[in-house]
Amino acid sequence: MIRGMYTALSGMIVEEKKQGVISSNLANSNTIGYKSQRVNNKSFNEVLLKNGDTSSGSGENKLGNVSFGVEIDEISTNYGQGAFKSTDKATDLALEGAGYFVVKGANEQKYFTRNGNFKKDLAGFLIDNNGNRLTAKGDNDEVTDIFVGNKELSINERGEVYLDKILSYQLNIVDFDNYDNLQKVGDNLFKNNDEEIESKAYIKQGQLEMANVNASDEYADMITAYRSFESNYKVLSTLDRSLDKSVNQLGRVR
Repeated sequence: MIRGMYTALSGMIVEEKKQGVISSNLANSNTIGYKSQRVNNKSFNEVLLKNGDTSSGSGENKLGNVSFGVEIDEISTNYGQGAFKSTDKATDLALEGAGYFVVKGANEQKYFTRNGNFKKDLAGFLIDNNGNRLTAKGDNDEVTDIFVGNKELSINERGEVYLDKILSYQLNIVDFDNYDNLQKVGDNLFKNNDEEIESKAYIKQGQLEMANVNASDEYADMITAYRSFESNYKVLSTLDRSLDKSVNQLGRVR
């Protein structure tokens, strides 16, 4: 009975976490460049049950394997392409294909993002909504900020930046062989210490990549997670009442 309570409780914990992640996906369904997440669960390691029945001659009788419930294995991120939205703003950029814009924070910290909603700051540099500067790659892989000033900005699909029709910068777009070490740090930014590789993504100026969240699927998953949580709660409540009756009624000495 106690084992059953632990099993039901572990299921409730997992389903509660699923609901939290799904809620986050729905809340960010209109966030530019957002990548949805999923909770993956696994069962606890099975253990072998035995009893002390000596009738078998071996001194014990194997009853079989049993699992004590489920636990969270990992929270995975879906890095699939989101839909494009046209804005016709010269500073709005979208990536078609695998890759990330590289932005630089005030502390010179490097971040990676799919959010191409850039703008000019008061000094004339291209920045994101958090004030991080969009970077370009120069000769010898030198990384520089992109200064636009009052010039006309044009960026082609290869990431070549033209100011007043003069080639001035090459966007710093990178990718990674393995996304497992990408870490979300908030504000739609990622960190990664793995080696960067050249991205083959195309640039779409005047467009934005929207979140890759399917609201219909998320609502369906939310209902499934809620019903599973509710079922585990009912099991836990039933076992709790049974245990209460065993202790306070059946076990009472008269």
